[in-house]
Amino acid sequence: MKNIITFGSCLSATVANQLEVMGDFYRVSSVQHNRIDQFMENYVYKTSSPLKEEDMGLKVKENFQYVNVFRNQFDHLELGKALPFKREQNSLMHPINAINDGNIKLLLIDNYPDMFFKVYKHKTIGSKFFINKGYLEEEPSSMEFVNKLLDPKEASELYNDLISYCESKNDNLITVFMHFPVNLKMNDAINKREKDFIASIEGLKEKHDQFFVISPKEITIEDLSNPKDPYHYKDETYKKYALEIKELLRQNELILG
Repeated sequence: MKNIITFGSCLSATVANQLEVMGDFYRVSSVQHNRIDQFMENYVYKTSSPLKEEDMGLKVKENFQYVNVFRNQFDHLELGKALPFKREQNSLMHPINAINDGNIKLLLIDNYPDMFFKVYKHKTIGSKFFINKGYLEEEPSSMEFVNKLLDPKEASELYNDLISYCESKNDNLITVFMHFPVNLKMNDAINKREKDFIASIEGLKEKHDQFFVISPKEITIEDLSNPKDPYHYKDETYKKYALEIKELLRQNELILG
């Protein structure tokens, strides 16, 4: 069984789950709702410290007491344990533990949070955190909103460092990057960001021998699990991604079981 770790959103995590269902693969950790700079600063560069609930003072609305968006960012709660499906959360690992174990064969990355998220920064600790204000009674006084998206070139440099870190701990690691589909939400600003991400990511192919890219998909309404939600898809759509990855690995004569 070949272990997979994912970074990004439900896209990479659910594609990994589809690969697991097909056999030969096992998803050991899935990081969601963490922008790549936030994760790298907290856990790889260690230039900041992961925030705890008591640092934040989040006043969650009564009807939203269990908020995955927040829990997935807390080191002591569900970091790396996103989207457990029918598995026990304890079967998923903290991402740094999974990487340091040295048994990862496939790293899946998608850029949903890095394409769309603007983060908050703790006023005294300085650490970053993504907050969806719709879940809160009020904005936390401990946090300051940083009204800026992550630059695609900076994101690419961070992906490069993440891949290098994972490669240093895991022999013959294969990385597959998936551009998150944005065509159903397309406007001039998003269109430019998508093009900038595509251009920046291409440069990583020269730095890593086993780095592959899944091109952006043209998602249709029929692909969506909910017609009002352009970010989540039917099982068949995720399965198509998984099959494309398996074919890519077959063509390159990599880890076929």
